[in-house]
Amino acid sequence: MEKSEITYSVKQVAQQIGVKPVTLRAWCQALEQAGYKIMRDEQGNRLYTERDISALRQLSEYVNKNIEWDQATKLIIDEFSEQLLSVANTQEPQNPETNKFVRTIQEMNETLQQMREAMQRQHDVNQAIINRLDERDRYIEDLDRIIQEMNKTLQQMREAMQQQREFNQELIKIVDETDRYIEDSVKHRDEQMMTALRQIEETTRPEIATARGQQEEQQPWWKLLLRK
Repeated sequence: MEKSEITYSVKQVAQQIGVKPVTLRAWCQALEQAGYKIMRDEQGNRLYTERDISALRQLSEYVNKNIEWDQATKLIIDEFSEQLLSVANTQEPQNPETNKFVRTIQEMNETLQQMREAMQRQHDVNQAIINRLDERDRYIEDLDRIIQEMNKTLQQMREAMQQQREFNQELIKIVDETDRYIEDSVKHRDEQMMTALRQIEETTRPEIATARGQQEEQQPWWKLLLRK
């Protein structure tokens, strides 16, 4: 950066972007941890350039679009680190130290890019694992629900079978009692009929004998002889 380049305080940048200074500091700290460089004065306070303001404004837009923080910072690093590198490349090197500085920046950017790609691949792997675990959990929950429903159905079937068994036993008991009642009724009826017949026989026997004797007396003499 040239010495004549204008810099701004955190308060001025926060007003331009429309966020609180504490929020801006948190964003800058996260960007610096990801590899973004912001100038500081002798007291350690950050000095913001137009490039920094553009980067932070773009970051604010990503945040408002609900882009994930890791992805948003990655986009900022990719975009504005390339800008920094292009500026360094357009400047004519003045001495070997400058060339060494440019090469160092290039190597750092390449290393950061490799790290970002590795982190992205790891993030994708982790996300795939999380998705598989979520699917497994949903499968287990569905399986548990099915097993519970089956157990409930089996319990209802067992209860229905027990009720049917009790009903059948009660029905068998009623049939047995009915058979015994019919058998006892028939036996009692037969006994009553036999008793009545005996009574009738005993009552009518003398009358039958008398009637038979009278009939024999009225028959012709020759029939009586034949009977003898």
